[in-house]
Amino acid sequence: DNQIPLLHWLEHGIASRIVPTTDFDEKFYLRNNHDIAQQEKVWGFLHYVSDGQFEGRAPKKNRLQRPTLPTAIFSPAEQRQFYASFVAEELRIETILASEVFQHEVGKLQNIEGGIGDLDTSDILVASVHSGIGRLHRKLRERLRADHYDTIICVPWIRMGGADLVACLCAQALTRLLPGQRVLIIRTDKSHFEWPEIIPADVDCVNVADIMNSTSEECAEQLLHALFVGLAPRRIFNVNSRLCWNAFQRFGARLVRDIDLFGWFFCWDRSDGGARVGYPSDFYPVTAPFMTAIVTDSHFLRNELLQLYRPPTGLREKLVTLHSPTRVEARRPVAAESSAQSAHLRDRPLILWAGRFDRQKRFDLVQEIARLMPDVDFRCWGKPLLDAPPDLTDLPANVQINPPFKSLDELPLQASDGWLYTSEWDGFPNILVELAYQGAPVVASAVEGVRELVCQETGWPVARWNEPAAYVEALREMIASPQLRIERAQAFQALAIRECSTDRFDRDLGHLIFREQPR
Repeated sequence: DNQIPLLHWLEHGIASRIVPTTDFDEKFYLRNNHDIAQQEKVWGFLHYVSDGQFEGRAPKKNRLQRPTLPTAIFSPAEQRQFYASFVAEELRIETILASEVFQHEVGKLQNIEGGIGDLDTSDILVASVHSGIGRLHRKLRERLRADHYDTIICVPWIRMGGADLVACLCAQALTRLLPGQRVLIIRTDKSHFEWPEIIPADVDCVNVADIMNSTSEECAEQLLHALFVGLAPRRIFNVNSRLCWNAFQRFGARLVRDIDLFGWFFCWDRSDGGARVGYPSDFYPVTAPFMTAIVTDSHFLRNELLQLYRPPTGLREKLVTLHSPTRVEARRPVAAESSAQSAHLRDRPLILWAGRFDRQKRFDLVQEIARLMPDVDFRCWGKPLLDAPPDLTDLPANVQINPPFKSLDELPLQASDGWLYTSEWDGFPNILVELAYQGAPVVASAVEGVRELVCQETGWPVARWNEPAAYVEALREMIASPQLRIERAQAFQALAIRECSTDRFDRDLGHLIFREQPR
């Protein structure tokens, strides 16, 4: 009498083909698995336990679809609680469906509308259990310190990138323009948080990337939309978040009825074949009609978008350029002057370079340039972020690689002869703005938005940006001309102060967010 039920079933139940659970339907299993039904002496339940469950075969018809909760987000206790509630809800629904009252009422409806069909073959959706999105949304809200934010800024991550810095400088500007209002930065795509010190002290920053990545893209977009609606912000800024662009594309026409929507474009990317790809082409044509404004950091990109898409006047006015501000103070005297005064202390000329070791930044050109200038030292800072790391097996002896830095103050600007910038395409690079404020002489590829900073008056632009010899020619002239370095660095600094000051950015951002927006 005290025998363990499992042992009793193993001794007697198997021989009698007793199914010990209501979660398995023998008739359903054999009816839907003809390969098993055709086999003689095969017991469906034993087949399911030994093979069927691992092959993904359904043990019975479940008209309530059971969602899977991601184990990385929900603890074992939370999952047990959810599945227990699911079973209880399933039993409750099945009881209702089997009741005489329900069958009678459905029968009357079927006489009116034949499209209702046979409920025995219909799936049943119950909001509280057929999807885990509600539970994921609660997980999102648990991470927030407030129930409402006036401004939300979406970023893919916080790494050592220019867009990350722009997002945080924008957040800082909003705290000056809108004192007392709450600002939230959301990391949507990846959980990277490598640069926490750039987050303003009075701005909340939350990671939701792990939750978003635990579910489908469609569900993640729904979650972000629900978060926006629930937090009821006055405005949302998207600074390079792909998930936010996807959500804008899908829900933007509804969101903009109550929320001002702003998006930032920095530059196109390039495919291996050289074609323009990336956020501007992916999202400008599909979101522009309902965005409050779309911001480019360079006049170059704005003009290209206008030329390519030819938007009508109303949409043209929504496309604006805001040059990115800087977080540094202008150096006096300029770094080029200090460098010229200490040149006699250097045994060899020193050129600095920094950037991502990604295809866009062309570190391969740096190596070729260094080979052509064996009498010059090149000190470089960076690491790959988006692409595979570059081939460093044949690194020239006069090139030294260092890990990324967090501030130009860490670099020997005043003990170097200038800066080399080799990007193949770009917007309005933050690092060049900071170098301008420092008063550093720069040799730079004359591409896209870079040309708005580096010209013949402010540096050494390289029109033949793909030719190492062209950079060598410019570097030789820069190294040999200390006084010219000083003059161009001073002009470089004056341009940056005029175009990229904090006051200028606050004024332009203020015009953007305070202007009358049609609803």
